[in-house]
Amino acid sequence: MYKKHVDGRELDLSMSNLAEVSVKEIKALSKVDTIDLSCNNLEQLPEDFGDLADQVIRLDLSKNRLTHLPASFGRLRSLQHLDLRGNQLRLLPPSFAHLDRLRWLDLKDNDSLEPGLARAAGDCLDERGCRRCATNVVAHMRQVASGLERERQARLAEERAEAAKQQAREAAERTERREAKKQRRREQQQQQQQRRQNQADDGKGRHPGDDGDDSEEDAEQSRASASGGSRGRCCSGFVRLLLTVLALTLLALALVGLPMACVELAAHPIGDAPEGSARARLQPVCRWLLPRLPESAIEAAAGLLAQLQPFRAV
Repeated sequence: MYKKHVDGRELDLSMSNLAEVSVKEIKALSKVDTIDLSCNNLEQLPEDFGDLADQVIRLDLSKNRLTHLPASFGRLRSLQHLDLRGNQLRLLPPSFAHLDRLRWLDLKDNDSLEPGLARAAGDCLDERGCRRCATNVVAHMRQVASGLERERQARLAEERAEAAKQQAREAAERTERREAKKQRRREQQQQQQQRRQNQADDGKGRHPGDDGDDSEEDAEQSRASASGGSRGRCCSGFVRLLLTVLALTLLALALVGLPMACVELAAHPIGDAPEGSARARLQPVCRWLLPRLPESAIEAAAGLLAQLQPFRAV
């Protein structure tokens, strides 16, 4: 259908009273890079219009009834020349910011243009104005797209924050339910223990005053035990001290008396002492001990014997 409107690399569908466009038929015309759809009754373009991305360089959509462009319009990356004058456009899609190769744009006679977009477009009264319009509008749409992206990210952040709060609330509710369940379980256990205690008390058949009497008796016994224990500890300490003194005395006597006895036996031999007597048993010990005693010990023992001699005579 469109093939008969092709002239070289241009598809001229102007003044064809078109209300819609077939992207599929245009794509079939692979050599076409210029499309003229001006002076028709187009109110919108199909959503797949961006499929012409690698094909369209010049596009004339002037003098139609377009109120908006499809979101896929920004995929026309090869587009360099675009005529949109005489439509009913108010906004351009954010994807318009991707038309990096656009060098010529006319937006005149779109009376409903958003004020910021209208200021960026300017008057487009001549070639230079249309070139400036293309540059300014693409830059403006980049700012718009950036702002929309920031808003989208902010919404996502709010949604994530709200989701996190919701999760926190649910976690808190779960924790509260668990704690309440544990508390009920503890209360039930306490009630069961109290019932068992009451049953045990009833089984003993004891009166409330009995416990007090038993407590007083136990306290008295404890005091008596403590007093007896203190006296026992004092007595045992005294006995240990007495035994220690006695042991030290015996040790001193042994250390002093044995050398003295040996010295006396050496000074006054006993001759033939009866067998089994104390002197007879002591004599071999003295013969063994005297050579091993230091001279100072022997002299000390002899001195003590000399001092004790008057008492022995008496």
